[in-house]
Amino acid sequence: LDWSGWLGFLEERGYSRILLFGHSLGAVKTAYYLATSRDPRAQGCVLASPPRFNTELMLASERGAEFAAGIAAANERVDAGRPDDLVTTTFPLKSVSGAHAYLAKYTMGKRFDVFDHVAKIPCPVLALTGSEELGDPVFRDHPASYAAAKKKKPDIDFTVVPGGDHFYT
Repeated sequence: LDWSGWLGFLEERGYSRILLFGHSLGAVKTAYYLATSRDPRAQGCVLASPPRFNTELMLASERGAEFAAGIAAANERVDAGRPDDLVTTTFPLKSVSGAHAYLAKYTMGKRFDVFDHVAKIPCPVLALTGSEELGDPVFRDHPASYAAAKKKKPDIDFTVVPGGDHFYT
């Protein structure tokens, strides 16, 4: 809904060559939006450090126990009829969020996994990941996964930003 609204806003003002840029969760949303809507108003996109929203991958990682604990804590609150209670979690990132929101974001299987969507994006894609992120389970397979996606979609370019952390500082 966010991208559709912004694209409409720009289109009403006469813009026709629009590049979408999303970072982190914004990159996940950008990939999902473009792959599912196939909106022709976007002429290209940049996906900067989209984390893998893949429940199975995160549970199987070396930090899977942390992730499972976060899910259990959130489920406990939801089951108790308190879906808006806050839960503190450490994986996939340190955060405090509503129990239901945490589950909706991280336990949807592969629904929001960027690599289930990137090859379906109708416009050219530039993807970036900081080299400092590659040790993290939600980023480490970016080089191989973008290479595999490029076989299906040749207009994907991927680069690892040397020394880049998640915020490219």
